Amino acid sequence: CFSAVACNKQNASKIAGTYKLSSMTMTVGGATVTLEAGKDFMGTQISEDTIVLVLKEDKTYEMTSALESDEDATVTGTWDFDGNSATSIILSDPEEASSEELSTTMTATIDGDKLTMTESTTIGEGDSAQTTEMTITFKKA
Repeated sequence: CFSAVACNKQNASKIAGTYKLSSMTMTVGGATVTLEAGKDFMGTQISEDTIVLVLKEDKTYEMTSALESDEDATVTGTWDFDGNSATSIILSDPEEASSEELSTTMTATIDGDKLTMTESTTIGEGDSAQTTEMTITFKKA
């Protein structure tokens, strides 16, 4: 290869697939909580099916979470490569588009069958703004 861009093949079919929860770490107001598949959290058994991310070749995604209530919560949106990277993507959720009071950014990196997604949500502005950071590690099913 003579060009870094030409060698960097962005192929949606290589990334597309079903990814299941390995672990999740959340930081809210300085407190950090970690959940791991196969372990108990506050009386709830966490499994790899607790959070499932499906990346589709048409660059849409669906993420289902059984954490928030008795019924599964599903988020859908689009994803695209981050710049020229073949292993970093940005996920967009049209329902959580940035507003003056709420801003959410979701990015992910793929390393083999491991996908690590980072979500940063800021509520409010200026000195009163509160940011929640969440990192979820998935394994391709």
